[in-house]
Amino acid sequence: MLNLALSLREFGGAMANAPMIAHAVGSAAPEFVAQLDKLDVECRVVERMDPRLPTSNKLRMLETQRDDFDVLVMLDCDVIIRGDLTAELDVQSLRAAPGGRAHLNDAAWERLYGRLDLPIPTERHLTAVTGERTYPYWNSGVLFVPRHHCAPLLAAWASMIDHVFEVAADDRAIATWRKDQIPFACALASTGIAVRELPLRLNLSIKDPERAQAQPAWGPPFVFHYHHAIDGDGFVGPTPDAAVAEYLVEFNRHRAAYFGLSYDGTALSAPTATQRLRTRVLGNSVGWRLKKATKRLRKRLRGRSRGSRD
Repeated sequence: MLNLALSLREFGGAMANAPMIAHAVGSAAPEFVAQLDKLDVECRVVERMDPRLPTSNKLRMLETQRDDFDVLVMLDCDVIIRGDLTAELDVQSLRAAPGGRAHLNDAAWERLYGRLDLPIPTERHLTAVTGERTYPYWNSGVLFVPRHHCAPLLAAWASMIDHVFEVAADDRAIATWRKDQIPFACALASTGIAVRELPLRLNLSIKDPERAQAQPAWGPPFVFHYHHAIDGDGFVGPTPDAAVAEYLVEFNRHRAAYFGLSYDGTALSAPTATQRLRTRVLGNSVGWRLKKATKRLRKRLRGRSRGSRD
C-alpha cells in the first residue's frame, strides 16, 4: 500500500494530489497509519466483507458517501502507478482490463448464467496472459468506476458472491476457483453496467508483460501489478523484461530516497534462464493447464499415500 501511495504522489501527474483512501482489514498499526498520513492518505479500518472469499474485501472501496469525485479508481494494494491516468477515466462507463486467464470454460459459464437466470453475453474477449477467447471476464485488481455506478455495483457484486457460492456447492468446476472476479462478471451481467476495456498496460503483471507490449500505444501511463515480486525493503521486481525493469528501477530509486534506504540501481536479481522459461511456458494456456493438472495429480497421490498408511 505504501508503494502505491509513493508512486501516485511522485509519478501520478495531474492525479498526484488526488484524495486517496487505504483500507485495512481488522486493524492498522499506528506506524503504518503515520506513514500513510505523511503521504496525505486516509487509512480506513474495515471489517471483512465475506470470510469465504478474502479478496472480496476490495468491495469495501465501493462503500463511499463522498460526492466530491467523478470516478473511483479501485486498485489492489500490490500495484504501482507510473504516469497520469486522467485521460483513461470515463464518467459513464466502468473500465477494466481482461482477466489473465479463463478460469471457467464456456460450458461452466453457461451453466452459471443459467442457474442465476442471467442472459448469456453476446460479446467475447481475449484473456490478458493466455490469449484465450472467453465470455466477459475482467481483472478486478484495477477498476475505474464512475461514481453513479458505485452503489449498484456494490449491491450486485455482494449479492452475486452469495449466489455463486450456492451454485458452486454442486458444481465442481465453479467451486474450484474462489475468485471475486467470477461474481463480479455476474454482477455486471445482472446490472447491465457497461464496461470499456482498459489497455493491458494499465493492469500489467510484471511477470507477463509480452501481450501488453504487443498492443498499440506502449508506454506510460502504466499500472504495474507486482503480486509477490517484492523484497524485504519494499523494492519491486524482478521482471523478465528490460522495458518494464527500467520503470521499476525508477520507482525503487524513489523509494530508496524517500525512506533513506540503500539501493544499487538494479531491478533486484535478474531472473535465471529457468525462471524465464517458466514465465514463458506459464504464459500460454497449455502451460497453465499443465500446471493445474500437475497440482491435481500431486494432491491425488498425497491422498493415496495417506490412505495406504492408514
